[in-house]
Parts: sequence; C-alpha cells; structure tokens
Amino acid sequence: MPQDPKAKQQESATKIVLIVLFLGGLGVLAWVVEKGASGLKLTELSLLDIILTGFATFRLGRMISYDRIMDPIRAPFTRVVDDNSGEGKTIAPKGKGVRQALGQLIACPTCIGTWVAAFLVLMLLIAPQGTRIFLYATGAVALAEILNSLTETLCWAGRSGRTASGLSIQQRLNLKEQAEQTIAHRQIADNSETDLVQGSEE
Repeated sequence: MPQDPKAKQQESATKIVLIVLFLGGLGVLAWVVEKGASGLKLTELSLLDIILTGFATFRLGRMISYDRIMDPIRAPFTRVVDDNSGEGKTIAPKGKGVRQALGQLIACPTCIGTWVAAFLVLMLLIAPQGTRIFLYATGAVALAEILNSLTETLCWAGRSGRTASGLSIQQRLNLKEQAEQTIAHRQIADNSETDLVQGSEE
C-alpha cells in the first residue's frame, strides 16, 4: 500500500530534524571541549572508557529496542511482529510521518545506540566518575549477554551436530539392514533355483 505523500514528507522532515539535532549537538560539544569550558577535556578519556562506552552502548541500544522493560516507551512508535525467520518476534515501527520516523530510530539498536553513545561521552566529560560507575555496570551486563549468546550458539551447534550424527548413524544402520535383507532374499532365491534344477534332473 503506497504511503500518503504528506506522511512521507513528515517522516523525511523528522529524520532531517533528528540529523540536525544530533550533528548540531556534537558540534556544540566539540566547540565547548575545544574552548576548554567548565574543565571539559577529551584527552582525559582513556582506552578503558572507550571500551566500556562501546559495551554500554551495545547493551543500552538493545535494551531500548528490544527489552520488555522499555515497552511503555516504545509503544507509541513501534509494534511487535513476527521476524523474517518465523521463529520469533521482533520490533517494527508503526504509524506514519513523525511516529514512523521515531519508530524506525527506536526499533534499530544501532541507530538509537548512536544517540546513546553520544550521551554517554557527554556524561563522561561532565561527570566522569559517576558515569564510569554506570558504564561498569552496563558494560558488565553487555559482556554477560555476549557470552550468554555465544554459549547458547555453541549449545545449539552441539545439539545440531549430535542430531546430525545420530541421523547419519541411523541411516548407515538402515542401509546395512537393507543390504543384509537383499543378500538374504538372493540366497533364498538361489536356493530355490537350485532345488528346482535338482528336481528336474531327478
């Protein structure tokens, strides 16, 4: 069903506004840091801060896009639908215009994660010690989620491998049984022919 041109224009306008707000906010932050206002110094951020911010962004992006705790916030802009595999559910944007644009942002963990990362960096500059406590907590949860997903993947792979191995063994046993039955039938047939030949000779 083709989208209403007016709704499409509203959606595009909303995306443009979001881009301007994001880039404008980063520009202002960069200018403030460059001027050294309020003691903000980007060089004080360590490699550990960057790693923790990455893990925290991963966790928070997925939490906003998928976790049930965020359902009330997502509800005006997204809906739950069957995913492409048909094996589960996923989040998709709903509505038109502004709602559609915001729904697309919220339903994409990488997209909303970009905003989360920018906010976390800002908080590291404003209140580094308190923000690091938050980063440690969310970073640890993110690492645990990754390990849990890896463990689950390995378990499924192992289960699939055992199932495939069992089927292969069963197929070999069936083929062996069929071969033995074929040989037995041939022996019976050969014995019958031999008996007929001997009977005719007598």
